[in-house]
Amino acid sequence: MTIRLLGTPLVTVDGAPVAGLVNSKALALLSWLVLEGDRPHLREGLAAKFWRDQPEHLANQNLRQLLTRLRRAIRDSEASPPHILVTAHQVQFDRTSDYWLDVEAFEGLLDQAARHPHRRLEACPSCLKRLGAAIAIYRGALLDGFGLSGGDPSFDEWLAIERERLQMRACAAMHAVANRHLACGRPESAFLVALRLLQQDPWNESAERIVMHALALSDGRNEALAHYRAFRASLLRDLGVEPEDATRRLEAQIRSGRLPVSGLRGSAGTTPLPGTRLVGRQTEIATIRNHLASRDRRLVTIHGPGGSGKTRLALEVAQREAPLWQDGVWFVPLSEVASVEGLTCALASSLDIPSSGREFALGDIIAACGDKEALLVLDSFDQLVSEAEVVSEVLGSAPRLKVVVTSDPFGPARGVGGRGGRLVGPRGGHLDPPGGRVIRLGEAVRPRCSADRSGLRSHAWQRRRRGADMPSSVGPAAGYRARCGVGAGVVMPRNGRTDSAEPGVSSRARRYGWAEPHSA
Repeated sequence: MTIRLLGTPLVTVDGAPVAGLVNSKALALLSWLVLEGDRPHLREGLAAKFWRDQPEHLANQNLRQLLTRLRRAIRDSEASPPHILVTAHQVQFDRTSDYWLDVEAFEGLLDQAARHPHRRLEACPSCLKRLGAAIAIYRGALLDGFGLSGGDPSFDEWLAIERERLQMRACAAMHAVANRHLACGRPESAFLVALRLLQQDPWNESAERIVMHALALSDGRNEALAHYRAFRASLLRDLGVEPEDATRRLEAQIRSGRLPVSGLRGSAGTTPLPGTRLVGRQTEIATIRNHLASRDRRLVTIHGPGGSGKTRLALEVAQREAPLWQDGVWFVPLSEVASVEGLTCALASSLDIPSSGREFALGDIIAACGDKEALLVLDSFDQLVSEAEVVSEVLGSAPRLKVVVTSDPFGPARGVGGRGGRLVGPRGGHLDPPGGRVIRLGEAVRPRCSADRSGLRSHAWQRRRRGADMPSSVGPAAGYRARCGVGAGVVMPRNGRTDSAEPGVSSRARRYGWAEPHSA
């Protein structure tokens, strides 16, 4: 049995609508029993609730007849176990029976999101999926348009309270989903969700701001300003008040053309623009992003041999995460850094810390990070594992900072990563408490064919013809390089030229696959 009480009520059994629920009291009784199914209800109480103005014996007789009609309509005798449990004194809906209730599904998804230990709801991909599924279930107010006549006013009071409670939860979910769409550069989707929110709460100014922002990004400034003028006029006409300060500030930003691209994204941060499209790695990307969204995980290590696509994977994660960090995502290339002084200098340079004519110290990095909600991507940490304590101190002093590290177990500092999800160095130093996570991309194996250019081209062409899954983004040769553990590949730079990389040789441009960095 399927019971839909959100919006226009609909009850179906085996896909067919139940015709016997045209009586308002039958629908009210079923709704009460299923929504309050955690306990049994006395028959006398139910009779008084639905037939308040009738004598007790007539009310009990009406309840008995109504229960018979209701159980016949939902074919309760065919269900195993039956949906409605009836005794001489009590009635209860059996929650172990075979049924689906939209209110339970809706609240279950919201409760899962509320219990999930994420750092911030709008930054958690898994919870936003749950919220999106929940608002798809929410078709409208509980028992929309329904009212009980001739019954106890307590039923109508209960229904009004439940309607408002569920509506508030739906509005909060819609607001979070709309903000996420706006932050990720999807103004059309943000606009549609915000319109649904306004249907539930017409004077929600936060939703109005999302609509204005989305219109400015998709349809242009004039559409957004026209919407603001119409909203302001309706406020003055119906409520006699002006829009909130935040709404007026947004209108001024739109009018002056200073509107930020996204709703949640900070203006800080630097991430290189990848020169190629990533192929595959969706499982690893989802795993890393789920850990970054969690409240407790502070460090993720991408661990694999040279050529397995660690840097490209880190860049992809950085690009996708950039809108969700209030103080930015910062990419720090460390392939040419081998000392703690070089590490602090690279961090200071990437974080845009102004120089005062002296060498940077660890305190400068800690002061710059402070209470910022930011993500650091430390690429090629292999030769710096012995200086892991530096990153550990920064993490310890910046509670909202998280770090992604790429590491090669066969690089200069062997033995990187592994124990308890921590980045472990030769002296036993580690970057994080046991809440970290290591993502392994593969193992180096002995090449099964030659690595000369002709063999590489032939192998790459065969892999392309077969449509093989390639783990990194530098073209078909990357699949060969990752599988064989050989530093050879073909890079497609942004200028459109193709450069061949000799085995074991990689310049900075070939390694990272970018032309110029850009601000996140």
